[in-house]
Amino acid sequence: QSTAVSIIEPININFNIHLSQTNEQRVFEVNLPQLFIRLSYSDVKLMLYMFQSITKQVHQAQSRDIIPEYKIYQPTRRVSVDNELLIEYCPEDSQVDFRIRSTIAPTISEQQRQISLIENTNEKTSKLFLNIHSMKFSCEQISLCLIDDCLNANIPLLNLTFKTIKLNIIEYETYRLQQADLQFNIDYYNRLLSGYEPFIELWSLQVTLKTSDNLTSLAICSNHLLNINYTKTMHQLYDLVKNNWLEDYYNTNDISKEHMYFRRPKPFEPYCFKNLVGQRVIFRTWLSTQQRFDLNDHIVEYNDTKSFIFPSESTITPGTKVNTIKDIQSSTSSSYSDRRLLIQIEGWEWLQPISIDRVGTFFRLALPSGDRLQKPVLVFIDVTMTDSSMRSITIRSAIEIRNQLLTSVDVRLKCGSGSLHDIRLEPNEIRSLPLQFCPTIRQFQVRPADFAFNYCGEPINWMEISNEQRRRGQPNDENDENTSTAETNSLQRQRDINSTDRLSFFRTCFINGNDSVYYLCVQSKRTRLLAFREHILSAYQLSILPPLIINNLLPCDLFFQIHSHPQKVRLNPYKSHREHTLNIGQAIDIFFATDIYNMTKPLHVPSINDLNLMKYHHQKVILYDSIQRMLLVDVTIVCSIRHRLKISVSVPYVLLNKSGIPLIFKQDGSLNEAASQTHEHELARNREPLLFSYSDSEASHACVMKVGSGLHKSDDGRPLWSQRFSLERGSSYRQLHVRSPHGSPDWIYYIGIDVRQGKGRLRRTNFIFLSTRYMISNQCSYDLSIAQRHIVRAMLQTGDHSNLEQNCLNVLKNSLVAYHWPRSDLDQLLCVRVINNSQYRHVYWSGGFLIDRVNAFHINLRYDNNQCLILRVQVIERGGTFFVVFMDSNQMPAPLRVSNLSDVPIQFYQSETREELTYLRAFIQPHQSIDYAWDEPTLRQTITCSIVGGTKETYDLQKFGHGENLCYENHICLAFEQTFQEEQTTQYP
Repeated sequence: QSTAVSIIEPININFNIHLSQTNEQRVFEVNLPQLFIRLSYSDVKLMLYMFQSITKQVHQAQSRDIIPEYKIYQPTRRVSVDNELLIEYCPEDSQVDFRIRSTIAPTISEQQRQISLIENTNEKTSKLFLNIHSMKFSCEQISLCLIDDCLNANIPLLNLTFKTIKLNIIEYETYRLQQADLQFNIDYYNRLLSGYEPFIELWSLQVTLKTSDNLTSLAICSNHLLNINYTKTMHQLYDLVKNNWLEDYYNTNDISKEHMYFRRPKPFEPYCFKNLVGQRVIFRTWLSTQQRFDLNDHIVEYNDTKSFIFPSESTITPGTKVNTIKDIQSSTSSSYSDRRLLIQIEGWEWLQPISIDRVGTFFRLALPSGDRLQKPVLVFIDVTMTDSSMRSITIRSAIEIRNQLLTSVDVRLKCGSGSLHDIRLEPNEIRSLPLQFCPTIRQFQVRPADFAFNYCGEPINWMEISNEQRRRGQPNDENDENTSTAETNSLQRQRDINSTDRLSFFRTCFINGNDSVYYLCVQSKRTRLLAFREHILSAYQLSILPPLIINNLLPCDLFFQIHSHPQKVRLNPYKSHREHTLNIGQAIDIFFATDIYNMTKPLHVPSINDLNLMKYHHQKVILYDSIQRMLLVDVTIVCSIRHRLKISVSVPYVLLNKSGIPLIFKQDGSLNEAASQTHEHELARNREPLLFSYSDSEASHACVMKVGSGLHKSDDGRPLWSQRFSLERGSSYRQLHVRSPHGSPDWIYYIGIDVRQGKGRLRRTNFIFLSTRYMISNQCSYDLSIAQRHIVRAMLQTGDHSNLEQNCLNVLKNSLVAYHWPRSDLDQLLCVRVINNSQYRHVYWSGGFLIDRVNAFHINLRYDNNQCLILRVQVIERGGTFFVVFMDSNQMPAPLRVSNLSDVPIQFYQSETREELTYLRAFIQPHQSIDYAWDEPTLRQTITCSIVGGTKETYDLQKFGHGENLCYENHICLAFEQTFQEEQTTQYP
């Protein structure tokens, strides 16, 4: 009972049995006004579990019983009848007629037809239950609401509504007629808007089902337009729900049934109110139907969160659970409701009503209710969407403190009355100050928690930002003071609205009796929002920041060391270090290094006072490898906030070799190879990203590459440098030649180049991905072997398989391998065949097809008796690489289907295929059909058909219509007999 939930709401159903007026036959009528069904994902899982459990128990009970022996009677004779489905469309009355027609072969004897009809008539009951001739069902509305309560969610998914339903079932002597008139629509719940949107708009239709002994017809008629709205939001919702449900369902199946549990269902409440203002909050919801606020108050304590909905009637008390479909629909409707809140903070007047239909941050003016001397303050209301699609409303004060350090900090607030209030902020925590402190707080002190440091000696007067602005606005001439008027001050206040001011502070914390120092930077950001009487009300953000941040934007570890400090700090790739022990008010010398590179002289960082004049400083730093090859590193110094520095270390280019073969790089026109490349790179043993820069100022800003010497070392191959390519943008490819000393053709490797610019902090770095030009992905259910077409043809002509075995590549199923042309100077066409399969033992090589352009097609593989095995091939280009994907075709129809409706066998083949490939010529027997795909996709798409001893014709399958007829000799033998037998002639006298 603790998990019980009402799936079907209580309804009234009327049953009536009476005699019809025309002929005295019984009519059964069922009437119900409305039916509301609420079905969730957990309900479906529970029902499935119950059905499986019941089925298992019944099976166990039956297995324990002793089954008595019964006499086995001969089964009733039946005649199998094939049926076909016909779909007819009538444009006059705009209806679709579905008919199932029997196609009994004419060779079945009349006796078999009679037996079949007699048996079917005996099995079928001629009358309905209780001798009822007809049945009528009527309902005003049936609503089915599907709830998504998977993975801790509880949100409506779909709402299926059927209106004005009238169903008539009439039993005649030879057939049964079932007719239904109804209207239906489907709405889906938009989680971003917290309301329903139409998927299928309201549509009226009539469905007629007529069944008889040998005919079943279904007709759907409608005079109205069917409107279907399929949006991007709905598609994203479909993907999200499908993934969540499948993940939860399969995870549940892995859990033992004995340990399964079903959580208690809860009513859907799409809104929650969170109180961070520091005092008790009361709010009321808006009644859109009555155009007023509800009289019931919702009370939320400080740091508490309360869920709520928008009720449709004001009579619902706060303790009543709203669990009906009507309340859910009325509270979540985005088309007809106006969602507003009326909020009051304890000790303050009611705020101006706020609409929560839009997501964002809003502010309201709070006026004191009792103490007239207290100043008005601003209150912020944040409307956001949570991960569970619940709309969250958070009320907070206008002053926020953010701890952007990696350690906890203690903050001591000093109010105007001299009282002190201490709070602790965890790392990366944002705290809204209580509202009662906002009008009186003037100073605060900071210290790192849990390190025995004292509070900073000088308090932070964060309100000085307004005093400084006031001093800037004072005129220089004292005689001009009389010229300022109240009107000019008012205009100045209006111009200051939405302006932002920033002020930063540099503070030091000490430990008594110790030389340890901890430096902090505090920034105060003021945003003017509202002019009220003589004051401008603003929002404040107080941020506690580290004074120095060093960012490692390299794909390898970075070491740095301060010139006067012996400690060396290590930074992981793309990580940051926050330094609190250096005084940035003085100049700093820093050494940078990696596992391969080192600096010969330090980087000089000026003091913060000098950097404030530039705000942004960029310079090149030279690093050297073990053999003094240079690498230019970018060092960026940013001083966007006073008393705070950011130092970022990056390189202009990062080369990532994904080709699987060793690659060596250098700047075009330079004599030396790129820095940090060693013998390990020649053998492809080093797979780390390569840092690259244009270190030679006299050479061109382009890159060249070659194959590592270790790839063809045993063959005495000599790698050659490729053509130059840019590292700035775009995708391309290059041919890498390895010269053979034996006079044989060069080895050529195709390498795809994809340049991608970094994002965010890495926007100054270009990442260059080098991969094989062609990748073979085998996603079918067979192991495949691929080879270049000229090698396959040479093998077929000579019968020598040695060269083929050396140059073919076996690709196992569900694998991805790189491919290079063995002979790039010959035709670049690929052939494929199935291997290691017991069902297809003797599979011939397919025809050649192109893989250097985006395409999707089918390829035909011939096996025993010239049968066809069809595979789907899709060529996709991604960043300079072509992915050739092989897939099964049994889930999709074949591209071609050849049907022989004649009475003689017909031979067919692709027209321009070679005659010696006899396995490409196949016969199709009379009255048979086979699936077919082109044997040679690169040849013309024409097919040649012939008859043994007859004619031959070629047909272009790109043109529809009738082609030339095929003729063959049909010898007809005529046997003559005499008409009369020889008899004695009668002579007449």
